[in-house]
Amino acid sequence: MLLTALFAGCGTPTAPVAPPSHPDVVLVTLDTTRADRLAPYGFSMARTPNLSDMARDGTLFEHHYTTAPITLPAHISVMTGLVPPRHGVRDNGVYALPDQATTLAEMLKAQGYATGAFVSAMVLDSTYNLDQGFDVYDDDLAAEDDPPMFMIRDRPGVRTADALSEWIRPRLAAPRGERPPVFAWMHVFDPHHPWEPDPIDRIRLPTPYDAEITGADRAVGRVLEALREANVLDDTLVVVTADHGESLGEHGEKTHAVFIYDSTMHVPLIMRWPGHVPAGLRVTETTSAVDIVPTVLSLLGLPAADVDGLDVSPTFAGAALPEREVYMESMLSERGFGMAPLHGVRRGEDVFIRAPRSERYDVAVDPRQLHDLHPEAPAPGLVLDEALQRILDASSARALTPEADPQNAATEETLMALGYLAPASDRAAVQGMDPKDGLPLHTLLEDARHLVQAGDTEAAEVKLAELLEKTPANTSALNVLAMIHARKGRPKLAEATWRSSLAADPRQYRVYLSLADLARRRKDYAGARAHVEQAMTMVPDLVEGMVALGVLAHLEGDAAGAEAWHAKATAVDPENVRIWRDIGDLRFRQEHWDEAITHYERVLASSPRDHRARLHLGTSHLRAGRPEASLPHFEKAAALRPDHWMAPYNAACGLALLGRSEEALVKVEAAVAAGDVPRKALLLDPDLTSIRQEPRFQALLAKLAQEKVDARGATPTLGILPPQSHQAPGR
Repeated sequence: MLLTALFAGCGTPTAPVAPPSHPDVVLVTLDTTRADRLAPYGFSMARTPNLSDMARDGTLFEHHYTTAPITLPAHISVMTGLVPPRHGVRDNGVYALPDQATTLAEMLKAQGYATGAFVSAMVLDSTYNLDQGFDVYDDDLAAEDDPPMFMIRDRPGVRTADALSEWIRPRLAAPRGERPPVFAWMHVFDPHHPWEPDPIDRIRLPTPYDAEITGADRAVGRVLEALREANVLDDTLVVVTADHGESLGEHGEKTHAVFIYDSTMHVPLIMRWPGHVPAGLRVTETTSAVDIVPTVLSLLGLPAADVDGLDVSPTFAGAALPEREVYMESMLSERGFGMAPLHGVRRGEDVFIRAPRSERYDVAVDPRQLHDLHPEAPAPGLVLDEALQRILDASSARALTPEADPQNAATEETLMALGYLAPASDRAAVQGMDPKDGLPLHTLLEDARHLVQAGDTEAAEVKLAELLEKTPANTSALNVLAMIHARKGRPKLAEATWRSSLAADPRQYRVYLSLADLARRRKDYAGARAHVEQAMTMVPDLVEGMVALGVLAHLEGDAAGAEAWHAKATAVDPENVRIWRDIGDLRFRQEHWDEAITHYERVLASSPRDHRARLHLGTSHLRAGRPEASLPHFEKAAALRPDHWMAPYNAACGLALLGRSEEALVKVEAAVAAGDVPRKALLLDPDLTSIRQEPRFQALLAKLAQEKVDARGATPTLGILPPQSHQAPGR
């Protein structure tokens, strides 16, 4: 209530003063963030102090909307000022931004700006060409842990903020007139499902989603603090927005990407630049993601660009924007799931959605969009439908041609993991269906995946049985069920279920790889090879298949054959460090330490931030009897991931073996502080024998034992989340 009162009393805004010649610009995009779950937008239970401070010191746009409820198309609209029908990128992973598009980074670079981007998830990988205009495009996620099942690799927002801060600080060190101005963009992925918030945030916030938003706000705070430390915060235009929101179960959609209701389309937009952007102003005009580029250019005093959006800075002086329709779409419903696409427009508080059963809502009286006005009064909707068609026609006439489809085996796997793509056979089963009718089927699959992530495979099987009763040939459901069988030690059922999936759609090369894995585990190497070769008839340059054939050759004692397949894989994709990592991991598991070292060094030559490769490189030296050589690698691994316990733990083992007891004890304490070190390892690991009787070590064991007792008693009453499980030490 206090925040509402504070921001409502904005007084009479004054026109901004003329901008300096070279202001710095920082853009932050929060993934999957609803406006109505932030404190400055009136959510009293939110903990978003940095965004609240920004709104107090700057301008908040109350009715701001994205163009699409999915990451890549929405970000491209933010960065180009173009609606998706014009920039041509309608889905994640399917197209890359065309070179003829001009991004905000390119516009500012042409004005002498140093430009840097720091993204937190693979969906914004440079593969999709959004790196246009950036001197640095940091999409290196190799330092992060392997992702949970059905997810992709990403990094927490605070680490992305630290990477941005590390880049920006030296560029801000010189006086403003003696250095290039800076444009930095940070993408924060934290609020994206599945939610794995900080346990303390989870206790304080009503839902895990809200707790993840608090983590995203913390990342914003780190960037603001870096600007403050450099004494440039008040001389920098800071823009914070989101790519899309999250349905949270509204209209039956648990996450996002299909529907275009306000739950996924209404996103925050806050701008801060004292003296140029009014403090405490709340703009009530309707604005769109495509308005950000023209507004930033106007504030910087730069020439206007050919974009679809409006310069909304006149609202800072109290001016009204011209009446217009704000465009929105979801093509994912068609391209990802096979259902009908959704297109829509918003004119003020009147919203129209074109679908097989079109809809219209008056959000002034129906903010949750529960009462569809179109069936009872179609005329207003038809007027908006005509306006929608004019936008589509105008965009088509000036549309850019997207780059060739960058989708490959890896990106296809990524999209399926995120739930953004169904197999072709599943899409055909619901061809053209209204998403309102088709989504419940997708939700059953989504629920099953989430249950598997949570470890409740029995409940997942119930959901999958219900889905398969309705759609018996649903290959996604069959594949998840087969995976459950495999994980539960039921290989015959797993194989039978995967074969049923192939009967429905024989072009699933990944299913053949899964069957190959089953055959390899039972040491049927010839059968495994046949399955891999079948997969490669569909994808001849399948690097994963080449590596698998190399592994099989190695298991059969054919060293020359293994080396030949690995060489072929690297020839096909010489930049794919995963090849060398996979081979290194194989040698690591076989305890061929020197061979593992060779391959991990190849990984690190191309990807020096690869945490796992660095950790395993150090461990290989340690197991090979070279503890002194292992220590620098553990130090580097710890610097990459200070929140990870394995590097200091393994360093403690090496130091203990070298007789450096005091240093070893310090590292053990650091490992325990960083994470959930298995107490059994501390009790039994032979490497720690020389320090196990030290009083400090015994005190640490006693403390861990007491904490375990305390946690066991506190969990039911305080709702503390159980600690996340870690791998066993990487040795």
